[in-house]
Amino acid sequence: MRKTWLLLFGSILTGTACAGPDDAGIAAGAIRELRAAEQAFADAFAARDYDRFASFIHDDAVFSGRDGPLQGKEAVLAVWKHYFESEQAPFRWAPDRVLVSADGNSGATTGPVWDGSGRHVAAFSSTWMRQLDGSWQVVFDLSPSCPPPPGT
Repeated sequence: MRKTWLLLFGSILTGTACAGPDDAGIAAGAIRELRAAEQAFADAFAARDYDRFASFIHDDAVFSGRDGPLQGKEAVLAVWKHYFESEQAPFRWAPDRVLVSADGNSGATTGPVWDGSGRHVAAFSSTWMRQLDGSWQVVFDLSPSCPPPPGT
């Protein structure tokens, strides 16, 4: 297991892992898929679809938080659930850069974050892992802390 994680992080950091001639096609397809997953994640938040939003978060995810790291899906969702209480999303985001490992099984996304009025307020950075069923889930979110949920 430790070796798997080391290979995962090594692939993310270098962006390649002994790339062969067919790896470019794998990576290009994975880039499209990961971009679509990140956009669907953001769209679920904007549409106030909590269950769909939650489906993109890995059980062992770690998100940055105002008071320190949020460790595990349950902790992440306990904080993010408050962002779903209002009719309108308090902020939105979209991917503008997507990187994947040569095998297409891990990747990273970055992009701008806008507040409710459309003003650019931050940038996000997330690390994703492809699941056995082919879906993508966020495992790390190192974005700056979001604004406090409404009513806090």
